[in-house]
This record gives sequence, structure tokens and C-alpha cells, in this order.
Amino acid sequence: MNNIILPIFLLTMILAQENTTNLDESFDPLQLDEPELEWPMMIWPDSVVQIKAPQVSPDSTVQGYRIQVISTKDYEIAEGIRDSLIHQFREEIYIVFDSPNYKVRVGNFTNRSEAEEVQQQLVQMGYKSTWIIRTKVIYKPRVW
Repeated sequence: MNNIILPIFLLTMILAQENTTNLDESFDPLQLDEPELEWPMMIWPDSVVQIKAPQVSPDSTVQGYRIQVISTKDYEIAEGIRDSLIHQFREEIYIVFDSPNYKVRVGNFTNRSEAEEVQQQLVQMGYKSTWIIRTKVIYKPRVW
């Protein structure tokens, strides 16, 4: 039995060493055409930057800002705050479920300065722990 296994093993080792792959060496890294990198713009809290409103169709989603008023595990509390805010703001009010919390968020702002104005109104109304979050929002053109 050993007399058969040894020759088969040696034969497979010899055949395994046979190079049958064809390498394509025509690639030239100097000819590589890479796209230009687009780095994100850094926005600091104390900087004043005007960001142009995106040229998109109404009711599409874009990057923007919302104000988070509260995060609670109790849906009734979140619903009560949403109901009280609906009568005081013309902005959309959302309840977002992010397990295990219900988050009440206000607005669809395309720039931070608009969100800061509404945040100040919320603070004056007694919602002291509001903060602005960057998220996807529904773009709706303003009609003045």
C-alpha cells in the first residue's frame, strides 16, 4: 500500500509545480487615470458658511438638519410633545423610533442657520436640551 501512495504523492507534487497561469504584465501604473478626490467641507460651530440650496426636485431627500427635542422610551410622552409642538410651529414634527427610544424631531432644514433660529425658539419655550442633528431631510422649497 505504501508503495502506491508514495509514487502518487510524488507525481502530484511534481504536477502541482507546473506553472500554467499566464500573467498579464501590460498594466502600467503611470497610465492610470484616477478621478479627482472631493473632500468634505469642514463646518465649525462658530463659522458662518452659506450653503446653496440643492438643485433637486421637491419632496426628494437631501442632507440637512433637524432639531431633536427629546428622546424617551415612552411613546405617549413623545406623542404628547409632538402634539403640543404641532400647534406652535409650521415645521414638520417627526417621531423617529431608534430602539429603544422614541425621538421627537422638528423640521426639514437645508442650512444650519435656519435650524438654529428654530432651536432658539424651542429653548425659549422651555425645551432646554434641544440639539441640532445632521440627517437626511425632505427638501421642500420655501414659499414666502
